Amino acid sequence: MDNFNKKIIKGFAWESSTRLVVQIASWSSTIWVARILTPDDYGLIGISGIFTGLFITLSGMGLSQALINKKELYDYDKANVFWTSFVTAFLFYFILFISSPYIASYYASEELENIIRIAGLIVIASPLSVVPRALVARKLRFKAIALISMVSNVMVIASTLYMVYLGWGYWALVLSTVGAEMFLLVAYMVVAGYIPGRPKNIKTVLPLYAFGFSVMAARLASYLNMNWPTIILGSTMGKTSVGHFEMARILARMPMQKVGEIFSQIAFPAFSHIKEDRVKVKRLFLSMNRFLFMIIAPMFLGIALTAAEFIPLILGEKWLIIVFPMQIICLVNIVIGGVILIPTLLEGMGRPKASLKYQLIMAASSPVAMLVGVQWGLNGMLIGWAVSVPIGNLYLFVTLFDCLKITIKEFFDTVSVTAISCFMMTITIMLVNPLLQEYHWGLLAVITVKILLGVSAYLSCYVLLDKEDIKKVYLMLRRRNEVET
Repeated sequence: MDNFNKKIIKGFAWESSTRLVVQIASWSSTIWVARILTPDDYGLIGISGIFTGLFITLSGMGLSQALINKKELYDYDKANVFWTSFVTAFLFYFILFISSPYIASYYASEELENIIRIAGLIVIASPLSVVPRALVARKLRFKAIALISMVSNVMVIASTLYMVYLGWGYWALVLSTVGAEMFLLVAYMVVAGYIPGRPKNIKTVLPLYAFGFSVMAARLASYLNMNWPTIILGSTMGKTSVGHFEMARILARMPMQKVGEIFSQIAFPAFSHIKEDRVKVKRLFLSMNRFLFMIIAPMFLGIALTAAEFIPLILGEKWLIIVFPMQIICLVNIVIGGVILIPTLLEGMGRPKASLKYQLIMAASSPVAMLVGVQWGLNGMLIGWAVSVPIGNLYLFVTLFDCLKITIKEFFDTVSVTAISCFMMTITIMLVNPLLQEYHWGLLAVITVKILLGVSAYLSCYVLLDKEDIKKVYLMLRRRNEVET
């Protein structure tokens, strides 16, 4: 096994083990906080997040990916990017600051003005970490990335719980996120050992901006696609509906956020590192896609199949309305999970415009479908979104097959075993569900039985069809401490 493969395997091992700890803590924290805060609180945070997230995307300019992808990186490249990021960060924060009263007026919520101004501090911190993040990623230091991320997430969880306990309400969510972003900036500066130098040869930053602009445009379109539901609901149905959606999305997207981040943290620098060797890229992509889908598909399916008991048991009756929305989001995320690595692959291969085109296709189709569906409320809007997703996926498939000469059979071989195992898991739970209802078991007992039977059915089927994959996952985790990266 060569050094590159060892780093990739160790990267997955460190990311997966640290994310597991964070995943358990995040779920527990979210559940506890949701029982105290109201849908209106989450609605305010969701609406403010539209604008802070938008300006973070704009101020980042896609420069992190540009630095990682650049073959030779000089000191003046790093200095030029840092100081241009410094200027744009403060410029965008100023725009956000003076816009906040108008945003609050549009949504008829006075609280939004101060929320946006405080949460907007992330717009300053995030771009300043672009250079040190890129330096750590270029060296494939996945262990450091995993540990920094874990500490940051633990800080968010602990500070949120403490401030909610003190009765700070939605400010707990705002301040904990800002604090964590400040920590990330300092941590990456220290780990990278980076001290900004003086800018010079400023024109040399233009090629980085050219690459970064395509990445940023794709990120911006992706950001808008992710937030169309909040934008549409906030404009048509108010902050309470936004709060219901946000909670459904938070719970349903946790596997995608945590597991997806494991792969995305590794995928882009890995693909960029070997982009000249198409055969190696193809082999790595097929392997990564196989294991990603193997993990996230049963997670999302399990959440969807237990949502009817899960929501009232852990969140209480006030959140019952989000059961069906969460199920829709989970099922759509399974479809998205099968192609989520493709845009990252295209960017790593130096084709960010292809990723941008995909996001633009989704930006053109998704809001139209949602606007039609929202006439029937939150559920109708989400069904409209679900219908639009395959349109963009089709483009990704065509581009992927052309880029790496992957056949349809080769791609679907990466998801077929998982798909069959998930089908058996669904059948098992559906068959036992009437029996559980007939005997009027308690919610906790029903969930426990469903989880045990579902996991058993999934793993039994997977082992029967391809037990080598299970062995590979086990060996990967064991190799975490073999060689320091």
